[in-house]
Order: sequence, then structure tokens, then C-alpha cells
Amino acid sequence: MASKTIHKEKRGKAVSIVAALAILFTAFLAVYYFTSKASVAQSEDVRQKAADFYTDFIYQINTNEDWAGFLDKYTTGEAKEKMSDRALELLHSAENGSQYIVRLMSPIEAETYEINGKSAKVFVNFDFGERIAGDAEKLSIIKKYLTFEKLDGDWVISEIFDRSDRFDEAINK
Repeated sequence: MASKTIHKEKRGKAVSIVAALAILFTAFLAVYYFTSKASVAQSEDVRQKAADFYTDFIYQINTNEDWAGFLDKYTTGEAKEKMSDRALELLHSAENGSQYIVRLMSPIEAETYEINGKSAKVFVNFDFGERIAGDAEKLSIIKKYLTFEKLDGDWVISEIFDRSDRFDEAINK
């Protein structure tokens, strides 16, 4: 009789351990699923922000409408300084009769290279036609490397770099 009680206790402990392990495993899978789902959503958000940035940048080049608002919406730090300088050059050109006119000639491709909760690195590729009003259009191939930071719940660009073919080759190895 005592042997049956001990055997039942051991079996009860084994069932409890297996149940606890199953619960832990299920909890781990749920955390992994929701974390990866959130990461995919963040990646999509940052890719869309990169595409919106270049779409709005082209609009700004063509209209010179609201450079300050554009820069505040999309950039911070070093990127804001670089883009401010570029905006001043474009405004100066337009004021002196050399208005740039730009148009997309391919879809904007944005690929997330690296992402965590507070920063992201994104590759952007697209082609556009550019010209000064009255001149022939020239095709430009754009390959950029953007660093984003998440500030106040929104992705903003903190650094903008040109990408070379050698850079792309090194990354793909």
C-alpha cells in the first residue's frame, strides 16, 4: 500500500513537471511570435518612412514649398544639418533662375538591413530624372544608407550616406 502511494506521488510530480515545461514552452513560443511580429511591423514602418522621405524630398525639390517642415518631420542631428545645407543650395539655385526639376523613374525600394527597438539601418534604391529648368533631363541612380532613430515614438533619419557597389558587395558577403 505504501509502495502504491509513493508511486502515485512520483507519477503526480512527473505530470506536474511535464505540465510546467509545456506551459513554459507555450509561453516562450507566444513571446517569440509576438516579438517577431512586432519586429516585422517596425521594419515595415521604417521602410515606409524611408520611401515617404524620398517622395516628399522630390516634391520639395520641385516646389521649394516647406523645407523647414520637411526637415523637422523626417530628420534629426547630422542628417538634418546635411539636408538643411542641401535645401539652401536648392533654394539659392531656384532664386537665381536655376530651378531643379526632379521625377521618379522607378519605384523606391527600401530594405531594412538592421533594426532594434530604438534604431534601424535601411538601404534605399531608386532612379530619378533630374534637370535644371530648360535643360535636358539626366538619369540619376540613387543608392543610400539611412540610419533611423526612434524619437517620441516616431522614426526619424539621423544619418544619410551614399552607398557604393563595393559597400554593397562587402555587406552581401
